[in-house]
Amino acid sequence: RVPSQEAQDEAFRLRVERAAEARIATERLVNEEMQTKAELAGLFAQIREMTLRSAGVTSAPPPTATSAADELARVKRAAEAEIESRKREFASLQADIGRENATLRRELASVRAKLNAKLGVGAATNAESESSPWAAEFSFASPASFAAVES
Repeated sequence: RVPSQEAQDEAFRLRVERAAEARIATERLVNEEMQTKAELAGLFAQIREMTLRSAGVTSAPPPTATSAADELARVKRAAEAEIESRKREFASLQADIGRENATLRRELASVRAKLNAKLGVGAATNAESESSPWAAEFSFASPASFAAVES
């Protein structure tokens, strides 16, 4: 026997309600757990302070990264600094390669001119055609194009 459309709709509605209630209960548990952890961290800090005071320590202990947020912020800053350093290194390498490329092009033009002079090749048959292996161009994108891709 096939259940009616109303029965199927009701069963679906109940499943959706149960799933929503389960999600809400899970969120409440997570929030309570976070609150409990924060309270425990506060209690442990108080216990540490009281222990240090009872041991006669009068100066404050050196600051430590006790919160996960402080540690994450520190790691993020370090990662961003590393990324910037690598970007600068890449730009420097790219500039060096560009300079070397220009030098090689000048040398190639000089060799090409000497070869053409020895072979007696005129300007009309110069090796600048698209099918010539001499016509190969090697270039790199500008650093600005990489910045545009990242954003």
